[in-house]
Amino acid sequence: MIVAGAIACQFPFFLFTPHWLLHLKGVGVAASDAAFAMGLFTLATVFGRLLGGWLMDRMAARYSFILGLRCYFLGSFLAIRVSADALWIAYSAALLYGLAFGWTFICLNTIAGNYYGPAAFPKLSGIVYMIAAIFCSPAGALAGKIFDLYHSYKLAFELNSLVAALGIVALFFARVPTPPSKKALVEAPEIVFAK
Repeated sequence: MIVAGAIACQFPFFLFTPHWLLHLKGVGVAASDAAFAMGLFTLATVFGRLLGGWLMDRMAARYSFILGLRCYFLGSFLAIRVSADALWIAYSAALLYGLAFGWTFICLNTIAGNYYGPAAFPKLSGIVYMIAAIFCSPAGALAGKIFDLYHSYKLAFELNSLVAALGIVALFFARVPTPPSKKALVEAPEIVFAK
């Protein structure tokens, strides 16, 4: 479930980053305005990390993670509707994508440690990031293929929404694991180790 959350955190980011400026240029946004939107995206990642960390002090990490993924939905909805006449939409979409990535990235790093403890964190984190990288690295190329086929990024941003939705569902079911009791380990160690 955490791996699905990791993919939902990073896939939209890997798709958005290489194609956002191209998308804005394609709908007629001036280069300076597009660069400003990208700057807002970068700035928002910092505030997203602060917000995600602040929320995790007040609620379970997975709930904060779920809230952060919802920013990808709204950002994708706005990204599809970007036009040169309404720059506020481009700026808002960039801010939401930046918030979503910064927010969910900090939650991803926290949830693994909270669930499995500091001793397992390095190995678990490395495995989660490796699997997520396998699924997320082709996101930019996939968005390019989508644009080549449909001459629009609409389907790519809809795909980002779908990936975020799958991450939300997975994280909803990502309950904190319950360690086996010491009594169960003493009475039937072969059952525990067989799992």
